[in-house]
Formats: sequence, structure tokens, C-alpha cells
Amino acid sequence: MVYIVAVSFVALGGVKLIGSDGILAVFMAGVGFDLVVKGSERSEEENVQDALDLMTTTTMFALFGLALPWQDWLSLGWQGLLLVIAILLLRRLPVFLLLNRFIPHTKGYLDALFMGWFGPIGVAAIFYANLAAHKTGLQEVWSVVSLVVLGSVIIHGISAVPLSIFYQENTK
Repeated sequence: MVYIVAVSFVALGGVKLIGSDGILAVFMAGVGFDLVVKGSERSEEENVQDALDLMTTTTMFALFGLALPWQDWLSLGWQGLLLVIAILLLRRLPVFLLLNRFIPHTKGYLDALFMGWFGPIGVAAIFYANLAAHKTGLQEVWSVVSLVVLGSVIIHGISAVPLSIFYQENTK
């Protein structure tokens, strides 16, 4: 855990000095760290990663819940709901279905459907929407993106178990 925190702070500090994106830097530091960690260290690291992921994700979504713009969503009306549905259905699914024969490890349309569906929109979208709203002054950015994130969390959360069971039973 000490290494993860240290690498994250070094990456964030370095990127801040050059004025670039912190999320991208920490992601790349994590990829680099993953390439270095091998064998027994990996299983120990996964336990720490799971604990950190649970703490940060839970905290992040609790804060997200506090900042939800309910009135802005109501003003979007049915158009907001249609936008959420369109983004969830058209963001990944068509690409995976069209390109499934070129994607390694897919054995057909069921694999492509499964992989195309499970691409939840989450923490990074919240960060970037908040940043964009702050930099541009357009509050609508936050309203629309937060609605899509909430829709993604609800729909993917509800569908994860039944679709995973269906997929597992049909790919044996």
C-alpha cells in the first residue's frame, strides 16, 4: 500500500509541475506498477487494492449522492431519460458488435454483447464533468453528465448479476 500511495503522489506532483492531467498520470503510474509487480507480491497487492478500491469508491459515490442536481434533472424532463438510454445503448454496444471478430478472446456475439454492455460510466466522468463545469461556467455539463452517471450506476448495478449468470450459463 505504501508503494501505491507513494507512486500516486509522485505521479500527481510531477504532473502538477508540468500542468497536465492528474487522473491520466495516476492511471499510467498504476499501469507501470502493474507491469513490475509479479508472483506472490501480486496476491498481496490485490488484497490492498480491493480494500482501497472499496474505501475510495464508496466515499466517492457517497459524495456524488450529496451533489446530485435533482431540480436540474427534472427540468431536463423526458429528454434527459432518453439521453441516458441512448448513451448506455449506443456508447459501446455497436462498436463491440461491429468489431467483435477483430477483438481477441471474443468467440461470438454473446461475448461482444457482454463486453459491450459492461462499461459503466463513473468516477472519471464525474471528475471531468465537474472540471468542465468549473472551467466553462456551464452548469448544464454537470447536470447532464451526473444524470448519465447515475443512470449507468443504477442500470449496470441492476443488470450485473442476472446478465453474468446468463452469460456464464450460455458459454459453458
